[in-house]
Amino acid sequence: MTRNRLRRRVQEHYRQVVGRERLPAVDIVVHLKAAAATANRRTFYRELDRLFETVTRRGGSGGRSRNRGRSRR
Repeated sequence: MTRNRLRRRVQEHYRQVVGRERLPAVDIVVHLKAAAATANRRTFYRELDRLFETVTRRGGSGGRSRNRGRSRR
């Protein structure tokens, strides 16, 4: 039940993000730590805002290679 409540909070906050149109057209996967269940809402949303800002600045690359562990041919 906690997992679903947190998932709904993430989705609702994303819908209300100011400047959402600046986010690149990518899928954003949010892995929540156990501490997220006990965090107050202000802290929770502040961390999500920081995540969205990072994604916007990086253009969705996330700093990772898509072909991690694969040979380059």
